[in-house]
Amino acid sequence: MDYRKHIKFEDVLMLSKSLIQDKNYPYAILLVLGSIYGLKLAKLLALKWGDLINESGEYKSNINISGHEFETRLGFTSDFMTYLRKQMINQELTDYIFVNQQSGKLITNQRVNRELRAIQNKYQNIVSMPYGFDSDTHRRVFGIEVWKRHHYQNNAITSLRKFFGHGSDRITREFLMIPPREKKYSVDHICRPLEPDINMMMLLL
Repeated sequence: MDYRKHIKFEDVLMLSKSLIQDKNYPYAILLVLGSIYGLKLAKLLALKWGDLINESGEYKSNINISGHEFETRLGFTSDFMTYLRKQMINQELTDYIFVNQQSGKLITNQRVNRELRAIQNKYQNIVSMPYGFDSDTHRRVFGIEVWKRHHYQNNAITSLRKFFGHGSDRITREFLMIPPREKKYSVDHICRPLEPDINMMMLLL
């Protein structure tokens, strides 16, 4: 497997646009928010609106999720989440974010894996998704993006290893599909930026 073939963050945004058009709001949020914060699926599913949005309805500038402190650069993320919250049946700050919009039931880990495979099959003509979608796909998107933004340096792998809770840098490289030694890059392959209004957690800053 090759990280260069893995779905990219800009692809996640394109996919989320199709999901929103089909009113599949929870999974649009899951893929985008997961790719921005890199959290484990269980931590994502445990989020409530009040974890991200204050009583005034504004996206929080500092978010603490399971002991991780995130400094939010308000922009795309706040606009994205504010818009989707208004479309969903569960809008109270005490409501869980990831709720089935038909049944009103909480979305489970097992359900996510089944739904991600269905999403991959349905939208494979929208974006390139050569590898199977699973509950770690969004974390790989996050990790690869952080590594790219820090010019493919080993210290980025080490920081990601600590963030992911891996036992070694080798495990992190394998998880992100990065070979042991990656030395040669073309100029446009280094830190190709996302659209300027996209908010991405800068893990190493």
